[in-house]
Amino acid sequence: MIKFFMERALLIIFLMVLFSLFFYFSRDRGRTAFGVRQAGDSYMEGVKIVNRKNGKRDWVLTADRADIAADGRVAYLKNIEIKIEGRGVTVYADKGSYDIDGKNLTLDGRTVAKGDSYSITSQNVEFNSAKDSLATDGKVYIKGKKFRVNGKGMAVDNAAHKVRILRDVKAVFYN
Repeated sequence: MIKFFMERALLIIFLMVLFSLFFYFSRDRGRTAFGVRQAGDSYMEGVKIVNRKNGKRDWVLTADRADIAADGRVAYLKNIEIKIEGRGVTVYADKGSYDIDGKNLTLDGRTVAKGDSYSITSQNVEFNSAKDSLATDGKVYIKGKKFRVNGKGMAVDNAAHKVRILRDVKAVFYN
């Protein structure tokens, strides 16, 4: 009888050690053994980032969730909305990342900016706060009430109020 309980106890201890080793070796810096990225340990829900320039609000970013990188320098955002103050423009993107130190923002995937009389659709847009500019190498589609423009690549200098479509530009104007 004692032998039976000893064998059971050893079997349970062996299984616990084996189970622990499996989980220990299956993790590698946020990835499982199967290559699936796990969410970070630190995250925030209902995020609001306010960027000020010369003491005034320049833009306000809201996101449903922000996963903070292990070093605390980057926030990976989901369901993003950016309201650009004083310009009547709102930008929407499904996901992106915000460099907390440099205050730069990268929007991944489809990005849509809507104003009162136009909309701009592109992909993978990068905002540079220091230069007050944004850029993309992706396709760009601009639609206004009386025009539409297609092209590839875009460079915007907010300080100079310049927008350049870089390549393969096609424009149609309506009466």
